Amino acid sequence: MTMNKVSRALMLAGLLITSSSAFALECAPDMYQLVVSSGYNKLNAQLAPTDIAAFSSAMTPVSNFATATDAQYQVLADLAAAKVVAANTALAVTSARVVVTLPDGTVALDTGKSTNSLANFKAKAINENHNTRLAILDAQLFPCGFGLETKVSTSVGGVEVAIAKRIGAYMNSLGTVRVSYTK
Repeated sequence: MTMNKVSRALMLAGLLITSSSAFALECAPDMYQLVVSSGYNKLNAQLAPTDIAAFSSAMTPVSNFATATDAQYQVLADLAAAKVVAANTALAVTSARVVVTLPDGTVALDTGKSTNSLANFKAKAINENHNTRLAILDAQLFPCGFGLETKVSTSVGGVEVAIAKRIGAYMNSLGTVRVSYTK
Protein backbone atom coordinates (compact mmCIF):
# COMPACT_ATOMS: atom_id res chain seq x y z
CA MET A 1 0.00 0.00 0.00
CA THR A 2 2.79 2.43 0.87
CA MET A 3 4.67 1.50 -2.31
CA ASN A 4 1.50 2.21 -4.33
CA LYS A 5 1.26 5.72 -2.79
CA VAL A 6 4.94 6.36 -3.56
CA SER A 7 4.44 5.22 -7.16
CA ARG A 8 1.45 7.53 -7.56
CA ALA A 9 3.35 10.42 -6.03
CA LEU A 10 6.31 9.86 -8.36
CA MET A 11 4.01 9.60 -11.38
CA LEU A 12 2.21 12.81 -10.40
CA ALA A 13 5.52 14.62 -9.86
CA GLY A 14 6.71 13.45 -13.29
CA LEU A 15 3.53 14.75 -14.92
CA LEU A 16 3.86 18.10 -13.20
CA ILE A 17 7.50 18.47 -14.20
CA THR A 18 6.73 17.48 -17.80
CA SER A 19 3.76 19.87 -17.96
CA SER A 20 5.64 22.82 -16.52
CA SER A 21 8.60 22.31 -18.85
CA ALA A 22 6.23 22.26 -21.84
CA PHE A 23 4.88 25.63 -20.78
CA ALA A 24 8.42 26.93 -20.38
CA LEU A 25 9.20 26.39 -24.08
CA GLU A 26 9.95 29.68 -25.73
CA CYS A 27 9.35 28.19 -29.18
CA ALA A 28 8.04 25.00 -30.71
CA PRO A 29 10.55 22.11 -30.48
CA ASP A 30 13.48 22.34 -32.92
CA MET A 31 12.29 25.73 -34.24
CA TYR A 32 15.65 27.45 -33.80
CA GLN A 33 17.49 24.67 -35.62
CA LEU A 34 15.00 24.76 -38.50
CA VAL A 35 15.04 28.53 -38.94
CA VAL A 36 18.78 28.49 -39.62
CA SER A 37 18.55 25.54 -42.00
CA SER A 38 18.90 26.08 -45.71
CA GLY A 39 15.16 25.70 -46.33
CA TYR A 40 14.14 28.56 -44.04
CA ASN A 41 17.12 30.88 -43.49
CA LYS A 42 16.57 33.05 -46.60
CA LEU A 43 12.85 33.11 -45.92
CA ASN A 44 13.53 34.19 -42.33
CA ALA A 45 15.61 37.11 -43.60
CA GLN A 46 12.50 38.41 -45.39
CA LEU A 47 10.91 39.26 -42.04
CA ALA A 48 13.68 41.14 -40.26
CA PRO A 49 12.82 43.20 -37.16
CA THR A 50 12.55 46.34 -39.34
CA ASP A 51 9.99 44.56 -41.53
CA ILE A 52 7.94 43.53 -38.50
CA ALA A 53 8.04 47.13 -37.23
CA ALA A 54 6.83 48.38 -40.63
CA PHE A 55 3.97 45.85 -40.70
CA SER A 56 3.09 46.82 -37.12
CA SER A 57 2.88 50.50 -38.09
CA ALA A 58 0.76 49.69 -41.14
CA MET A 59 -1.49 47.22 -39.30
CA THR A 60 -2.21 49.40 -36.25
CA PRO A 61 -4.82 51.68 -37.90
CA VAL A 62 -6.20 48.91 -40.14
CA SER A 63 -6.89 46.54 -37.24
CA ASN A 64 -9.55 48.89 -35.87
CA PHE A 65 -12.52 48.19 -38.17
CA ALA A 66 -14.49 51.17 -36.88
CA THR A 67 -11.97 53.83 -37.86
CA ALA A 68 -9.85 52.20 -40.60
CA THR A 69 -9.79 53.98 -43.95
CA ASP A 70 -9.13 52.80 -47.50
CA ALA A 71 -5.95 54.91 -47.55
CA GLN A 72 -4.65 53.21 -44.40
CA TYR A 73 -5.44 49.80 -45.87
CA GLN A 74 -3.58 50.77 -49.05
CA VAL A 75 -0.43 51.46 -46.98
CA LEU A 76 -0.60 47.85 -45.73
CA ALA A 77 -1.25 46.55 -49.26
CA ASP A 78 1.68 48.53 -50.69
CA LEU A 79 4.00 47.25 -47.95
CA ALA A 80 2.96 43.65 -48.65
CA ALA A 81 3.40 44.12 -52.42
CA ALA A 82 6.91 45.52 -51.87
CA LYS A 83 7.74 42.56 -49.62
CA VAL A 84 6.62 40.15 -52.38
CA VAL A 85 8.99 41.82 -54.86
CA ALA A 86 11.86 41.72 -52.36
CA ALA A 87 11.19 38.08 -51.45
CA ASN A 88 10.95 37.00 -55.10
CA THR A 89 14.34 38.60 -55.73
CA ALA A 90 16.06 37.30 -52.59
CA LEU A 91 14.67 33.78 -52.94
CA ALA A 92 15.06 33.64 -56.75
CA VAL A 93 11.41 32.64 -57.15
CA THR A 94 8.33 34.15 -58.76
CA SER A 95 5.83 32.75 -56.27
CA ALA A 96 6.38 34.74 -53.07
CA ARG A 97 3.21 35.51 -51.14
CA VAL A 98 2.44 37.63 -48.08
CA VAL A 99 -0.51 36.98 -45.79
CA VAL A 100 -1.36 39.33 -42.92
CA THR A 101 -3.84 38.17 -40.29
CA LEU A 102 -5.46 39.38 -37.11
CA PRO A 103 -4.60 37.38 -33.96
CA ASP A 104 -7.74 35.28 -34.45
CA GLY A 105 -6.63 34.27 -37.96
CA THR A 106 -8.91 36.62 -39.91
CA VAL A 107 -7.04 37.39 -43.14
CA ALA A 108 -6.46 41.12 -43.50
CA LEU A 109 -4.48 40.82 -46.72
CA ASP A 110 -3.30 38.03 -49.01
CA THR A 111 -1.14 38.94 -51.99
CA GLY A 112 -2.12 35.61 -53.54
CA LYS A 113 -5.73 36.78 -53.84
CA SER A 114 -7.37 39.49 -55.95
CA THR A 115 -9.94 40.26 -53.24
CA ASN A 116 -7.79 42.59 -51.13
CA SER A 117 -9.73 45.65 -49.98
CA LEU A 118 -10.75 47.17 -46.68
CA ALA A 119 -14.40 46.29 -47.39
CA ASN A 120 -13.51 42.63 -47.99
CA PHE A 121 -11.29 42.59 -44.90
CA LYS A 122 -14.19 43.90 -42.79
CA ALA A 123 -16.49 41.29 -44.37
CA LYS A 124 -13.85 38.57 -43.79
CA ALA A 125 -14.01 37.80 -47.51
CA ILE A 126 -10.32 37.92 -48.54
CA ASN A 127 -9.50 34.30 -47.70
CA GLU A 128 -10.65 31.65 -45.22
CA ASN A 129 -9.59 32.06 -41.62
CA HIS A 130 -5.94 31.09 -41.14
CA ASN A 131 -6.01 30.38 -37.39
CA THR A 132 -5.24 26.71 -38.03
CA ARG A 133 -2.25 27.32 -40.28
CA LEU A 134 0.68 25.92 -38.34
CA ALA A 135 3.12 28.79 -38.92
CA ILE A 136 0.52 31.42 -37.98
CA LEU A 137 -0.67 29.43 -34.96
CA ASP A 138 2.88 28.94 -33.65
CA ALA A 139 3.68 32.64 -34.12
CA GLN A 140 0.71 33.52 -31.91
CA LEU A 141 1.02 30.74 -29.32
CA PHE A 142 4.74 30.67 -28.55
CA PRO A 143 6.56 33.54 -26.81
CA CYS A 144 9.31 33.54 -29.48
CA GLY A 145 6.74 34.88 -31.96
CA PHE A 146 7.46 32.87 -35.08
CA GLY A 147 6.43 29.69 -36.78
CA LEU A 148 7.53 27.62 -39.77
CA GLU A 149 5.58 25.42 -42.12
CA THR A 150 5.98 23.39 -45.28
CA LYS A 151 2.66 22.14 -46.64
CA VAL A 152 0.56 21.54 -49.70
CA SER A 153 -1.35 24.77 -50.16
CA THR A 154 -5.00 24.62 -51.15
CA SER A 155 -4.79 28.23 -52.32
CA VAL A 156 -1.82 27.93 -54.67
CA GLY A 157 -1.91 24.21 -55.45
CA GLY A 158 1.71 23.38 -54.68
CA VAL A 159 4.15 22.79 -51.83
CA GLU A 160 4.40 26.04 -49.92
CA VAL A 161 7.25 26.93 -47.55
CA ALA A 162 6.36 29.62 -45.03
CA ILE A 163 7.59 31.58 -42.06
CA ALA A 164 5.23 33.63 -39.93
CA LYS A 165 6.09 36.23 -37.33
CA ARG A 166 3.88 37.86 -34.77
CA ILE A 167 3.19 41.58 -35.14
CA GLY A 168 3.38 42.95 -31.61
CA ALA A 169 3.72 41.58 -28.13
CA TYR A 170 3.06 38.04 -26.96
CA MET A 171 -0.58 37.67 -25.85
CA ASN A 172 -1.33 41.23 -27.05
CA SER A 173 -0.51 41.28 -30.73
CA LEU A 174 -1.95 43.00 -33.78
CA GLY A 175 -1.72 39.76 -35.73
CA THR A 176 0.74 37.82 -37.83
CA VAL A 177 2.59 38.34 -41.09
CA ARG A 178 3.53 35.27 -43.11
CA VAL A 179 5.89 35.18 -46.09
CA SER A 180 5.88 32.07 -48.24
CA TYR A 181 6.83 30.74 -51.65
CA THR A 182 5.82 27.74 -53.69
CA LYS A 183 8.46 25.14 -54.55
